[in-house]
Amino acid sequence: MGIERFYPRMQAAGFVHQDEVIGQPGDSVHTHAILDGPAFAYFVHHRLKTSKNRGSNNCQSICSDVPYTDLATESLRWLGLLENHGLEVHAVYFDGALPPAKRPTRMRRLKQNAEQLGNYKSRHESGLPPQRGPAISPQPTMQHHALPEPPFIVPVVREALLQSEYQDRILVVPGEADNFCVAAARQLNRDNESNKITILTNDSDLAVFESGARTRIAMLHSLAITENNTLITSSYWPAKIAKSIKQPDLLQMAYQLQQDTHVSVARVQARIEHNGSATGRAYQDFTDQYSVESEQVMLEKLQKDAKYRLPLLGLDARLAELICQSRDQVNTSSQLEVYLPFLIDEPSRASAWHIGTRPRDAAYTLVLGHHKRQKNSVLEYKRAGDNIAARKISCLDTADLPSECSALHASLEHTLEDERMLSSLQERWRYAVVQTLLWNLVELDQPMPEPDDLLNVVLGRAETAWSQVRLTAQYQACYYSLRLLRQALRYVKCVGDLTDIIDDEHQSAERLLELLDTLPGIADFIISSHVSDGTTESTTLWLELLSACVAEIGAQGDRPVESSRPSKKRKTKKSKTVAESRPQARTIVPRSSNTFAMLDI
Repeated sequence: MGIERFYPRMQAAGFVHQDEVIGQPGDSVHTHAILDGPAFAYFVHHRLKTSKNRGSNNCQSICSDVPYTDLATESLRWLGLLENHGLEVHAVYFDGALPPAKRPTRMRRLKQNAEQLGNYKSRHESGLPPQRGPAISPQPTMQHHALPEPPFIVPVVREALLQSEYQDRILVVPGEADNFCVAAARQLNRDNESNKITILTNDSDLAVFESGARTRIAMLHSLAITENNTLITSSYWPAKIAKSIKQPDLLQMAYQLQQDTHVSVARVQARIEHNGSATGRAYQDFTDQYSVESEQVMLEKLQKDAKYRLPLLGLDARLAELICQSRDQVNTSSQLEVYLPFLIDEPSRASAWHIGTRPRDAAYTLVLGHHKRQKNSVLEYKRAGDNIAARKISCLDTADLPSECSALHASLEHTLEDERMLSSLQERWRYAVVQTLLWNLVELDQPMPEPDDLLNVVLGRAETAWSQVRLTAQYQACYYSLRLLRQALRYVKCVGDLTDIIDDEHQSAERLLELLDTLPGIADFIISSHVSDGTTESTTLWLELLSACVAEIGAQGDRPVESSRPSKKRKTKKSKTVAESRPQARTIVPRSSNTFAMLDI
């Protein structure tokens, strides 16, 4: 699906209402708003980034962007704005799976991201010198629009909405969100009421669907609040357009526009009047893309059946898509696909997704095991240089899962329960993920990072060197891999019984899930404080803990420390003294019982 230059051609024909007022402050409810969740998330992020860039001309970090906490807060603020202007938020839909036909598009976008990242680094090879004091440069040092978008924009917004007053209006759907938006609009059009229906999206093609007489397609990229607090956007009214061109819908016109990407709408109208309507197989294939009959059936099932709705609700799109592939009996492919989030990484090095493979493999095994697809393999797509490559994964032996769950539980439990070390559970999780990451590096035969670099990652400080960018990506990969495993465990427990796959008397899977259920959400875990260089009690404690952790794991793994500052020599002897003087901080477990005893990378 996708019609090149559809929006500008419709705009030139006068079918787009520019700056249409869709709400005034204090309006009573006059419109049902249906939101394309991913498009809404990127809209909010873009607004925040634009505002941030407008307020500062100097960039102090290679990949600093909008803090995820701000993104979560702002997404709720925008939904509140809609409702304060008379648009009742009817539903927000998030993708749970994309059709196989979208595969070429996905691969192309991932490859573009990889090339974009590589080009960015080639322009800024040496990184960015640390800033001291306020930024005074009149020109931006680095342009963030030249980087791919941050990897977790959509799940952050989904999590924020699920923890808000809008939680009952959020759905993760077994397909594309925008198609379900149309299905919901058609459903609302069947009701005998006068309220308008507005689909908020950035996919202008939604105007081609038959979405109902009262439905407006509003473009999120043009949504704005005026100086007098009026809500405006650019929009289409598909049914009104069809009536004006004396057609039952926009399919004939859209088909002609797709066939010729440079022809005007007026010329297409003349062709249809002169030559009549298109027919044939090609036209039928085109119209099939704009049918939502199956989505209407699935939407009604999601709305009525909690057992169908709830299992997908807490899942990120990556795992939800694997589940949809696994349970699809029509899909007989021996290879299922997972497209990992594109991390802002060091492009000349191996992908950060080499970290955390074992928890992810366990997650895939749980999903495939539940759906009796153990003989299938998973192709896990990630960056490989400036290209995209897949890692082929076979299901683990389910007989080994109890011991693996027990090993992971043991490696995390002590750190998370020791409140003497770090009082906040979120901080203890950050420390546990750092430990897990360091053991990954040992298993991969890679050097230990500088404690100062780890400190910057944990505290969300600005990345000024590519080694720090890489470490940040590895830290995020480690966290996200645990997150996927938690979601897989939750899913299997929700739709069945964990003991059907992991049957052991010690309930290792249940105990691990109970522990992983305390894992913070993305916005709470990945902080972006950009704190100053001033020493505080908190940063001093963190540096002591991280120095001890690096020294001990490095000694057990016989790994040197990799410095991002070659001229600076670290004194590891001091780090050992810190560890010895703070016995409560010694949370390193023996190799046989730590997370990476089960990481066969």
